[in-house]
Amino acid sequence: MAAKSKEKEECRTAKKQAEGAGEGKKGRLILQEEPDWLMEAVYCLSANYILDSEEWLKKKDTLSEEEKRELIAPYIRYRDEMRRELFPFFEKYPLIMKFIETEVKEPEALEEGSFHFDGYLMSARKLLAAKERPGDERIRAFTAEFFAGLFEEARLGTGAVDDVAPVRDLADVLAGLENLKSDSDRYRAVLLYTQCIEIFDALRELKEPCARAGRSLLPLVEERLERFRQNMEAFDSARSLLSAVGCVDWSDWDDKTDTFLTPGIVSFNTLRLHFTVERELPEGMEEEGITAAIDLGLEMLETIARRRDRQEDDRELLSGLKAISDPTRLKILRILARESRYLQELSRELSLTPATVSHHLSILMERELVTLQLTTGKKRVYYRVEPEKLARLGEQISRLGQPEHNRRLGDIEERKGR
Repeated sequence: MAAKSKEKEECRTAKKQAEGAGEGKKGRLILQEEPDWLMEAVYCLSANYILDSEEWLKKKDTLSEEEKRELIAPYIRYRDEMRRELFPFFEKYPLIMKFIETEVKEPEALEEGSFHFDGYLMSARKLLAAKERPGDERIRAFTAEFFAGLFEEARLGTGAVDDVAPVRDLADVLAGLENLKSDSDRYRAVLLYTQCIEIFDALRELKEPCARAGRSLLPLVEERLERFRQNMEAFDSARSLLSAVGCVDWSDWDDKTDTFLTPGIVSFNTLRLHFTVERELPEGMEEEGITAAIDLGLEMLETIARRRDRQEDDRELLSGLKAISDPTRLKILRILARESRYLQELSRELSLTPATVSHHLSILMERELVTLQLTTGKKRVYYRVEPEKLARLGEQISRLGQPEHNRRLGDIEERKGR
């Protein structure tokens, strides 16, 4: 108990020291010139992401299915070429292939309480980028730190650093496995912990082939990447960027922490946050302090901008609600949902004058909930309901009841890695 209290106090002290050391200094938002090629490769080889999901294409959104297909076309070409280039390299590393998902999962399934190899890659980014290979003890210490955060996140669904229990050995890992949701997650966790040195070395060897393949394929998405860079010029801090994104808990970012922003290609419509306080390290190693990172898909900000254009949707929703707010118009919709009618039929069924019914119809037609039906060979003009327009109105109302996170960020996969 005393050891855990001491560890918590050390963590608090490290954070305070990091904050105090930068008194008066404003943290920078540092845009990386290139994507993380190793993570891009794993994304491309995996079946986890939305490019493999026909469901996303059919899902009602601010874009039509045709517009979505046009949007993702260059990303699909990039992904397919990356897979073709990199499979021969990755097949030489069967240990790494054990961590790459081969079954499609919707973004909603990529949730807390699961083991995700890409979370490990994001956490290990700093170590993997080092010119000199870290020592085995450093790799083991980092791996233990990663698992401490993973188990705490799975147990509490929170990233509170002060609550993280240390992972000291395999026994702690085995005890923490109950917090993971599936047997496959547990297997991968044990494999990663027990073979962390071999896995780390394999990843270092794969870095250069992944970078070569990615750079050779950049022309496929160069225009999108350049537009992303231009969009980023509007932000001078992580806080300003995350405020623009909205509905992201950025309380762990203080204004003095430098934050590294990495563009994501195949994960083009996702946002990932990563905040780490590295605590006590093996004797003789320096305290790493606080690191912060954001991985942002190339289309992320424009996706949010489209969603925020729901001010247009709001006007459409208010107009629709006004159209159906009258009891007579509701009756008209119910009648027409059963069968098309002409004006005199509606007048008789509602016991209203044709002029009154015509007035209500004009309001419904203005909102396109009802349209005219011209029938060949008949002199009468029929009115019919538009089910798709009614369905859209229903979806707009339904979104009001969704959590703000889902309503605004939609397809964003938001997770904090440790």
